[in-house]
Amino acid sequence: MMKMAWYEYRRFSRDLSVHQLTFPQSHTLVVIYENDVKCTMGHLADETNQVSATMTGIIDRLVERGLVERWRYPDDRRKVLVRLTDLGCAKLEAVLKARRRQFASVLGRLDEPTRDRLAFSLRQYMEILEAI
Repeated sequence: MMKMAWYEYRRFSRDLSVHQLTFPQSHTLVVIYENDVKCTMGHLADETNQVSATMTGIIDRLVERGLVERWRYPDDRRKVLVRLTDLGCAKLEAVLKARRRQFASVLGRLDEPTRDRLAFSLRQYMEILEAI
């Protein structure tokens, strides 16, 4: 599993470089997308397993590139929220589309029964991880 994860990480990092993104930046964009307008800096740091200072740097770079924007929560001006810009949504979609193509090219080399067993096994593995 570790070797597979390492190969995928390396491959994904190479693919991200085409989009001028790092893995932490990409992961951050996904978390922002999944949390829509309720994405605080603290939540981002927790979900991406980054310390607050590191998350601030990641967000600073994404803001500079026009991929995300910061805004103040209307009911509590102390809260800083982050959301994707239209450019950020387009960038994330391009990354995810490329990722889906890559998975399809790898999984397409397996016959259907093998793919089905793999999908079943991975679902079970994820259910166990989520339960512990």
